[in-house]
Formats: sequence, structure tokens, C-alpha cells
Amino acid sequence: MASSRLHDHTTAPPPLSTLDPRLSTLDYSLDFTELFLFHAAFAKSHPESLVGSGFVLDVFLMTLPAAYSCPDTVTTRPEQPERRGMGMVYFGLGLGAFVLALCSMLLYQVVRVDVLLLGLLAALPVTVLAGWRIRQVRGHADTVTQHLAQLTAQHQQLAQLVAQLPMGALVLQDGRVAFCNHELCCVLDQEQSAVQGASFLEWVKEDDRSGLLDFLSQGGVQFATLEMRLMGKDGDYFPARVHVRMVQWQAQPAVICLLENISAHKMAEEKIRNLAFFDPLTGLPNRRLMLDRLRIATAASQRSRAHGALMFIDLDNFKTLNDSRGHDVGDLLLKEVARRLNSNVRAEDTVARLGGDEFVVLLETLSILPDEARQQAEIVARKILASLDLPYALGGVEHHGSASMGVTLFQGQGVACDQIVKQADLAMYHAKFAGRATMRFFEPAMQAAVDARSAMEAELRRGIRQDEFELYYQPQVNTAGQVVGAEALVRWRNSRGEPLTPAQFIPLAEESGLILPMGRRILEHACARLAAWGRHADTAYLSLAVNVSSKHFRASHFVDDVRDALAYSGANPERLVLELAEEVQLDDSATKMEKLRALGVRFSLDHFGMGYSSLLYLRHLPIAQVKIAHTFIRDIVVNDNDAAIAKAIIAMAVSLNLDVVASGVETAEQWQMLQQEGCRCGQGYFFGRAVPAAEFSVQPQV
Repeated sequence: MASSRLHDHTTAPPPLSTLDPRLSTLDYSLDFTELFLFHAAFAKSHPESLVGSGFVLDVFLMTLPAAYSCPDTVTTRPEQPERRGMGMVYFGLGLGAFVLALCSMLLYQVVRVDVLLLGLLAALPVTVLAGWRIRQVRGHADTVTQHLAQLTAQHQQLAQLVAQLPMGALVLQDGRVAFCNHELCCVLDQEQSAVQGASFLEWVKEDDRSGLLDFLSQGGVQFATLEMRLMGKDGDYFPARVHVRMVQWQAQPAVICLLENISAHKMAEEKIRNLAFFDPLTGLPNRRLMLDRLRIATAASQRSRAHGALMFIDLDNFKTLNDSRGHDVGDLLLKEVARRLNSNVRAEDTVARLGGDEFVVLLETLSILPDEARQQAEIVARKILASLDLPYALGGVEHHGSASMGVTLFQGQGVACDQIVKQADLAMYHAKFAGRATMRFFEPAMQAAVDARSAMEAELRRGIRQDEFELYYQPQVNTAGQVVGAEALVRWRNSRGEPLTPAQFIPLAEESGLILPMGRRILEHACARLAAWGRHADTAYLSLAVNVSSKHFRASHFVDDVRDALAYSGANPERLVLELAEEVQLDDSATKMEKLRALGVRFSLDHFGMGYSSLLYLRHLPIAQVKIAHTFIRDIVVNDNDAAIAKAIIAMAVSLNLDVVASGVETAEQWQMLQQEGCRCGQGYFFGRAVPAAEFSVQPQV
């Protein structure tokens, strides 16, 4: 009976569905159930062998890889990927196989203790290993859950960040808005429902669409920054800067755009440009922009051969208006002048303000013939001057003004732009010298004079630096025929050995300010000569008169210069006479003179009678001596008026207890008449010419 229930071990095991139809759905790559049935049948037919133990080993070998490989090494069929990694199922089937083996042994009456022990030993590590893998799978699941939570939080943060961006953000797909943030709606002044899904090009000004379309058509370009004008809700366009980048959005190609309204930035740029190139008061181009346009004009003239003209305009007596009525009124005048200048030129011409009361007018496309171009420029210049000569209504008060103008012509780029401006400026100064309210064209002789002056100034600076100036001494003689003093007169022999008189370089020294270091050197040399005379008995009594420039006298360091020269040389201050011209100011002159008079220095008023304030000087200043101007001495013998003036000056000086020196005495008749009127000291060619110190003698030449 037992043998009738045995199956041949070579016979294929029954299909899994014969045991339970539901098990047919478990279709794994290892059909261990068939192997289980085969070994169960064989164990029943050979109970005495250890072959039954192979059944349990088979279960172990099948469940061990399943448990160990969970969830990675157990393979499922390609068409069922969701069954991959089901370690728990294999683990359950392994335990089930063991239970079925036990039941089969009981069913077929094959009960062996060794087989049971071997099965238990086989199932134990499988169970442990499967439990470890289950815990590992749970750990992986926890990690995945944490990562998912982090990604969710990051997504929320990113969404908040995009929503709070200070610039508009949108995603374009097929030219339409697939996503936009709140700031974009604010920038466009649109509701989000109106923006979402709409065509972005609808808001772009038609002239600016090409930039965005070019970017979209160039697939190789991944990033670009564009400027375009976008339309707001009210239909007005505003400037915007848009940063665009190609991206993937929901697995589809898209363009992400970040845009900002740059209206304020553009306004700031325009303000900076105006400050850089325009005069803030009049709105006219400034010097920088004028020079730029002049360069363009000279280049155009080079091509067309047409002449151009530059007019340099300076308002006459503008400082007087500013000082008397204030800068506010002066600004009103400048604005009105700018308006009148613009109204008298063509649209293609340029009117600029260089600063202060200086304006420039640039005329272009004049005739190619020099004479015709000069006539055209003169017509415009006369028209401008006539316009500026009309009355001005400034703050309810009528003002009359005028202007002086210098004009220069140019053709091509043969002359630098800066030089063209200098030429017009130089011509304007000649108009000033000609009496103001007129114009002058630039002439090459003007430039030659300026060049000569510049060369002279350079020579003068070098001469001061190398101490090329020498003092000559002209004697002063009293009525007894004795030399009682001398006047120091400066002479200069330049680097070419040419002797120059004071009339040739003193005015330039005054204008350039070089009279200050020159005056200091003259004082030093004069005091040194006075000290040398003081060391000899036959010359110790001599006084020395030194001419002082009014500019040097007004300098704050003048008193210190005199003190230093006296101290360094050791000269007697009582023998030093400083001759002042009538141009000196009365404000602090008395204070300076008193400080030096306290040292013993005396002061003489030179060229007395030539100015309008001679008597006022005698009243307010500590003058010890007056010097009659040689103009009155020259014709004293033949001109009764000059004789009367000289007589009055001498009488006044005597009554004021002042010394009198007659300068420019050239004849005995002049000296005799002066003595008769009471003059006690004379100086001039009659007594001797100015000579170097080595040739100076206390013996008169008469």
C-alpha cells in the first residue's frame, strides 16, 4: 500500500496548480515548489536514505538567496518589475516549505529526526538573514521617507523664494507663460489670471521683439540679457532688463525669464549724462560735449572742405551785475543769454556754455571759400551781438548789457580742437581791449604775440631761478651838489645776452605773478648793497630807494620779506627807502607801513601827482617823502602849467614837513628852477645815469 503511493523520482512533479490554484499566480524564476514535491515523493519511496534531507537543503538553498538578496538580487521577470525585491515573500515561502515538508513526512509516514533537525538548522539562518534584510529594507524606506520630506520642504522653500523675488519671474513654453510669480504681475500691472497662459510678446513693444525672437531661434545660446520696453496696464511702455535662459520645464524645453523695471535706472543714467555733458543752469552743452561736437565738425569739414567757425562770447561787466544784484539775478541773465543765442543760430549749430559768463557758438557747413565763410560768420556774429545788446528784464528790473566776441575759422583737421578754442578766446580778449561790445577775428599775429609772451614768461622764470637780474644805481643829489643817495633800478640780460629794460619785462612779471619772487630778490640785493656801503665811511651816509610793486606790497608776506632781507644783510633800516606807487590799497597799507617804520624804514610816494588820490595818501599813510613825476619836470621850463604843478607839490611837501625829490631832471635849467621853488634833491640824467654798483660814485657827474 505504501508502495502504491510512491512516485518515481524520474517523474516530473505535478504542477503547482494541482495543490492550490491560487499558487499558480506566484510565478517566480525559481519554481522551488516543484522541486519540493519531487523530493517529497522520493523521500517517501526511500525513507531509509538521507535523500530526504536533500529536500530541506533544497528549501534552504532556494530561500537563502531570496532573503539575502532582498531587495536587489532576486530577479523578477521583466514584464513584472513590481515584484522585484520581495524578500519577505520568499522568506514566508521558505518557512511554508519547511512546514509542508514536515506535513508530507507525516502524511507519507516518513518521519526522521535527523531530517527534522537538519531542516531546523537550515531554516534558522534563513530566518535570521531574512529578518536582517527586512530591517535593512525598513531602514532604506525610512531614508527614502526622510529624503522625500526634505525634497518637499525644499520645494516649498523654493516656491516661497520665487514668489518673494524682487524681480518678475516667468517660464515660457511655446511663447506662452507657463508660470509666473507675483512680482511679474506687479511689474506688468496685470492680474495673474491675465498673465498665465498669455503670449509674452503681447507686452513687448514691437520694435524690441527681435532680440527675444533671435534668442529663441538660436538653440546654441543658453543665456542672454536683453533690454526691451514692456507695456503696462495703462498702455504705456516702460524699460525693462530681461535675463533669459534655456531650461527644461516638466520634461519639456522652456525659457525662464527674470525681468525688472529699470525706469529709475534709466532716469539716473539720463541725469548722470546731463550732468556730464550739459550745463545744469542753462541746459546748454558744456565744454566736454562742445569739444566732442567740434571734433565731429572738423572731421566733417575735412571731408567736405567746408569751413566752420567758432565764436567765443564773454559778457561785459557780468561781475558787476553779480556783485550789485546778487547771483540769482546773474543766473537769470545767463538763462536769457542762452535763449537768445539759440534763437539766432540754426538747428544744426551748437551753443554751449563753458562756465561763468563764457559761451561758445559752433557754426558748421560754411562756404569752402575763406572770404565767403568769413562774411557768413560775421553776419551771424553781428546778429548775435545785436541781440545781446537789447535790454533784459531781470526780476522786474531792466538791465542793459553787452558782450565781446572772438571768432576763428577752421577748415579740416589741421588745427587741434583745443587750439581752435584758444584762438577764439584770444580774439575775444582783443575785442575786450578794443572797447568791449564788439567782435574780432583771430589773426596769426595774435598768436605770434601770445607765443612771444609765453616765451618771455619762460625766460623770466628761468632768469629768476638763476638770479640773472642786476641792480643799477642812479644817484640822488642835493642842492650842494653832493650825492646823498641812490635809486636801485633793475636790469636783466637774458640767456641770449640781450639787455632788457624794466618796461619790457616788469608788466609781464606783474601779470604772471612772478613779481613776487622777483621783488624778494631785488630787496635782498638792495639790502646787501646798502650793507656794503655802510661798511665804508665815505658811503655809510647814503640812502637807497627801492621800487616796490603794488602786488608785492599787498602780499601777506611783504613785511617778513623786508625784515628777512635786512636781517640777513645787516643793512641799516634807516637808510632804506621803499617807493610805493599810488595803486596801493589803503585797507591795510598803514598797518604794514607802521610795522616797517618801527624798524626805521622810510616810505616815499613815487610819481606823485599822476594819480587821483595823492593827497588822500598823504593824509592816511606814514609817508616821509614825495617824488615829483618826471612828466611835470620834462616841460617845466616851457610849460607854465607844469611849472605851477611842480611849484604846488613842492610847497605842499614843505608845509607837511616832507622831503621832495624831483625825478627826471635832465638839464641845468630844470634843476635851477626846481631849486628856486624850494626843491632840495634831484635825480636824473643831469646828475648821472644808472650804473652797476662797481661804477657807482659819490662824486656827481655835473
